[in-house]
Order: sequence, then structure tokens, then C-alpha cells
Amino acid sequence: MKTLILSIIIALCTGLTAFAQGTDQQLDRLSAHLSLIEEDARLGRNLAGGILIGSGLLVGVGGVAITESIPDLSSDERLLYDAIFAGSGALITVSGILVLTLPSDFEILPAKFSRLPQDTPENKRKKINIGEVYLEKLAHKAKHQRYISGGILVASGLAELAFYFFVPPEGNANYQYLHDTFLYQGIIDCGMGIIRFLIKSSPENEYAAYRQWKRNQNITEKEDSMEIQLAILPTYKGVSAALRISY
Repeated sequence: MKTLILSIIIALCTGLTAFAQGTDQQLDRLSAHLSLIEEDARLGRNLAGGILIGSGLLVGVGGVAITESIPDLSSDERLLYDAIFAGSGALITVSGILVLTLPSDFEILPAKFSRLPQDTPENKRKKINIGEVYLEKLAHKAKHQRYISGGILVASGLAELAFYFFVPPEGNANYQYLHDTFLYQGIIDCGMGIIRFLIKSSPENEYAAYRQWKRNQNITEKEDSMEIQLAILPTYKGVSAALRISY
């Protein structure tokens, strides 16, 4: 009987130790994926904000400069074009400032995850469950944004190409240059939109990598709770115990 009790205690300790190690490994893996998403989002936000601010200044100042250099325009036409370029430039610049100052869920959710307690096994499991929800949510959101932004870019590019081919340029050299930019910008926007459709984002890749890791570790979506199975088998010296712990 003492041997049986000792075997059960040893099996329980071994199983619980393996369970704790597996939980820590899964938590570390999940933390790494969310941290990479947060870093990529912060870098992308700073880069996008800087590009928008620079583009806004270029559109506003450059557009007004081109308009003022066209002598054939009347005062009303020049005022209208100046207002369009200046307003568009200001709108783009303000958008860039907002992008720089307002983090998205791709930074907020990983930061919230990192602050969750993990001092007990129960809190670790709760943190894993919450982190998996965050990771899946960010992947789906990134996918939707990728499709929407890709569609907008393609639609904008087609509109710019339509303007170039169906609106005849005037004789002024500066206007001809402005007209040609619609061709180049249309090609660029269409190409960028197609690329957005084809290339998956960082949250999508991290989510896919995490799910693949779970499959490699034989961790399925249904195995979120611990299950203990104990079997007592007779032997020629008495009995032996077999313990199986699934998590």
C-alpha cells in the first residue's frame, strides 16, 4: 500500500510539473507573438504618420505653387485650385498627426495583455485565454483592414487613370506635368492595392504561427482545461498506479 501511495504522489508531482512547464511555455510563446505585433504596429504608426505629414505638406505647398505658376487661370479658378490643394494638404497633415498620437488596438491590446497578472496557475491560464482572444481579434481586424485599404487603393488608382485618359490636358507645360502625375500615381496606387491584397499582415502571420505551434505541441482548441485520469493495475507483487494528465 505504501508503494501504491508513493507511486501516486510521484505521478501527481510529475504530471503537475509538466503541466506547469507547458503552461509557462505556452504563455511565453503567446507573449512573444503579441509583443512582435505591438512593435510592428508602433513602427508602422510612426512611419505612416511621418509619411502622411510629409505628403500633406507636399500636396498643400506644391499644389499651390503649381497653381500660381499657371498664368492662364482666372482669379476665381486660381482661388478654387488653391483652396483644393491647401485644404487637401491640411487634411492629410492632420491625419498624419492623429496617426502619430493615437495608438491602435494593435498596440493597446498587447500592452493590456502584458499587464495581466500571472502569479498563480489560475491567473496564467486566464492570461493565456485572454491573450488568445486578443491575438485572434487582431488577426481578423488586420485582415479586414488589409482588404479595405487594398480596395481603396485600387479604386483610387483606377479613378486617377480614368482622369488621365479621359480628361485631355491643356497646352500649358505646368498643367501637362500635373496631368501626367495622375498616370504615375494611378499606376502606383493600383500596384500598392494589389500588393495589400496578396501579402498578409504581421498580426495574421503571428496568429497563424501560434496556431501552428499549438498543433505541433498537440494543443487543440478544446484542451484548455486539465483532465486527470488515474488507473490502478494489478501486478504479481500487488498493484500499480498509472496517471495521465491532459491540459
